[in-house]
Parts: sequence; structure tokens; C-alpha cells
Amino acid sequence: MNLHQTLLADDTIPGIMMVIGGIIAVTYIVSSALRKAAAVKHREVSRREIAAYVAEGSMSPEQGEKLMNAGPVDVDDEDLRRRLADHVAAGSMSPDDAERLIRAGRSPKAG
Repeated sequence: MNLHQTLLADDTIPGIMMVIGGIIAVTYIVSSALRKAAAVKHREVSRREIAAYVAEGSMSPEQGEKLMNAGPVDVDDEDLRRRLADHVAAGSMSPDDAERLIRAGRSPKAG
């Protein structure tokens, strides 16, 4: 009996494959949870920054509300949202323009 037949007879290879599959599944679950936690953290930081702009009077409550309610975003979009809030607070961009840019960033790319 050669080594290949011995390993298959003892169910060693299928056992190893099951362990590897389990490790991959656990890795995916943990990384997904960490990604979601990071997204929530970034969203809350953005909300606090927008609230601070509203509190200091750089942005009206309506403008802040528009930016906060522009829709669901991922981690990369949070940086965009913060930069747009800076522009709205500085008066160099309207809240409507910022909202359009946020929505455009989520739409499928043409081409």
C-alpha cells in the first residue's frame, strides 16, 4: 500500500480539508465583523463632526441633516463625507451639491 492510499484510508486528507475549510470560514466571519465595526465607527465620527459644525454655526441644521441622511456608506465614503462637510461648512459648496456627490459616488460606474 502506498502513502496516498494510506492517507485516504485513514481519512487524514478529508479531515485536513475540513479543518482548512473551517479556518477559512472563521477568518471570513471575523474579518466581516471587523469591517462592519470599522464602518460604524467611521459613520459615528462623521456624524459627530457634522454635529459640531452645526453647533458652531458653520452649517445649518438642515444642511447637516442632508449630509447625515444622504444614505448608507462604506468606510471609504466616510472620508468623502467628512471632506464634503468641511466644504459645506466653509461655504464653498452647497449641501445639495454635496448630497449629489455622495449619491454619485455610490452609483455604478459607467463603462
